[in-house]
Amino acid sequence: MQKYEALKAVAIVVIATCCGRILGFVRELVIAARYGTEAENDALIVALSLPDIILGIIAVALSTTLIPIYIEARNKRGESLGQNFISALLIIVVCLTILISLLAYFKAFSIIDVLASSLPEETKLISAKLFIILIPITLLTSVISIFGGYLQANALFFIPAFISIPLNLAVVSSTLFLDEEIGIYAVAWGYLIGTLLQFLIVCLFVLKKGFHFTLNISEAQSLLKQAVILLIPVLIGSSVLQLNVLARNYLAAGLPEGSISALYFADKLMLFPHSVFILSLSVVAFPSLAEAVALNNQEEFIDSLKKWVNILLLLVMPLTIAFVVLNTPIVQLVYEHGSFDSRSTVLTSQTLQFYALALPAYGLRELLSRAFYSLKDTRTPMINGVIGVAVNIILSYCLVGKMQHRGLALAAALSATITVVLLFNDLEKKGIQLINLELVKNFIKYSGYSAVMGVTVYLFYRYVGGVSFYSEEIGLLLCIFLGCALYFAAVAILSPEIAGVQIGRLKEIIRLQTNKSHITEPKDESSNEH
Repeated sequence: MQKYEALKAVAIVVIATCCGRILGFVRELVIAARYGTEAENDALIVALSLPDIILGIIAVALSTTLIPIYIEARNKRGESLGQNFISALLIIVVCLTILISLLAYFKAFSIIDVLASSLPEETKLISAKLFIILIPITLLTSVISIFGGYLQANALFFIPAFISIPLNLAVVSSTLFLDEEIGIYAVAWGYLIGTLLQFLIVCLFVLKKGFHFTLNISEAQSLLKQAVILLIPVLIGSSVLQLNVLARNYLAAGLPEGSISALYFADKLMLFPHSVFILSLSVVAFPSLAEAVALNNQEEFIDSLKKWVNILLLLVMPLTIAFVVLNTPIVQLVYEHGSFDSRSTVLTSQTLQFYALALPAYGLRELLSRAFYSLKDTRTPMINGVIGVAVNIILSYCLVGKMQHRGLALAAALSATITVVLLFNDLEKKGIQLINLELVKNFIKYSGYSAVMGVTVYLFYRYVGGVSFYSEEIGLLLCIFLGCALYFAAVAILSPEIAGVQIGRLKEIIRLQTNKSHITEPKDESSNEH
């Protein structure tokens, strides 16, 4: 019965994740259908960029420092110290985000002018008004990030996936029902209301878990100092990494109208599998890697990391090829409705074709960075992130003139690949050898199977699914099913040893998740004394 309940819990996690991602995709479809690549949507994307950047910085920083410190404190000295640490961190982060929000409110137009100086004045004014509505999101998401890390540390992984559902529902509802009255501002209000709902839900789960807020900061001072030491490199690295978005929007603002929106929609489309597969794998991998480090078992750490890299490549390579060969029909099927016309499809599909090349690098960068974080090394990812951003900006300036929006996407792919190479090299310096003959063989096989799948799917779509738009939709869906069946059949038939190993590894993931759902509360330090 216990096993059944555990498998049921895993199924709930998977369903919640898929529902959240699908609703997020629906949100982008609704916005794309209503505003396409018009100037208003450019204004919205610029307004959303700073809250997204701040959220990205806070979420990454907290998730990579809060969890290991809290778990260590809880295991060694009891839950009360862990909760004191969370409370102290809440006070500091809330105060900082309030100051940032106030500064952003009074300097809204100046900030937008810096983010996209080449936009027309009317578009910048709309963007500034949208930005003011979105400012409170920074404060709310900072609390959500901290509480989300607390819940993940207590093996409640499904909640971060679940709370994306009310956000997406709020944005979709406000866009559909308030657009005629207040226009593009309906989207911004939807984001704010949805984030408030997220805040209330996560607070409810935290209270249900037994969290008690305390003002006894002095007891957690040593933990806060440790957190600051780890946080500073992560904050710098995350901040620098977010410069990619700012540089992209800044350069795209000088391109033809709709370029910012095309880059945004292509990025969201490419990041859909990234969120569903890569991020989910990284979230589950992080505690297992941190546990191996805590036990001082380097062999287990290396073996576990190799497993995750292999599973990631197995899933990502066919997705990359699919986006490259089917970029236009995918964009047509997903986005080409309402104001999103054929011109918007051309801009977005051209961008997607180059963005897709970044998918393997994005996945490996995410996973390898978390490997360093589990080693409590936040400095190395920061340095490599700075190098990657510098390369991206240089390549963007070099390529945007000749390739326009496509050059910006290609620069992102190349810079992410260089960052991954640097991360592999730095792991090797630590005695962690990941690139071996087995990994190279598997990568070549995955790439070969994906290439054959891509050619077959492309020819099938071109000669079978092109009579009318309706049949093109059916043809594309058939291509997706054909591609999945062909790829995994090739892996199972031509490389049965790989298939068996990866199935075993996926079972291990389920077992790990199952075990985590039954983690017992740690004992006090007194009970652990020898």
